[in-house]
Amino acid sequence: MSTFGRPAAAAVAPLIVSRHQDNDIILRWRQRDPDTGVETPVDLTGWTVTVTLSSPQGQEWTSWRALTDVGGVVHIGPTVTLLSDPVWASRPTGTYRVVAVSGGRTVVLADDQIRIV
Repeated sequence: MSTFGRPAAAAVAPLIVSRHQDNDIILRWRQRDPDTGVETPVDLTGWTVTVTLSSPQGQEWTSWRALTDVGGVVHIGPTVTLLSDPVWASRPTGTYRVVAVSGGRTVVLADDQIRIV
């Protein structure tokens, strides 16, 4: 399981995922109190989190809704079912982006390169 997260900024975390198994990748969204410096998990109630995979040139390949959990936890996958199509064998590298939306507010949680093996 991979866990990453960074308060107040999109995580920069290149990923390597397998087409042959479920990928249990978790992002933890936390915010830092500017007065105390204490980090606390974001309450994800009412947030929709979407993961998008794209080509290196920016052409969207697929997207899916991520599962959210208590403590600011976002399960971003991807699953073996999603990547089981043979087309993924011809897509060894690309980019991924995790975006959270609630009430007109959009936050990019992670944005980096992905390698699909």
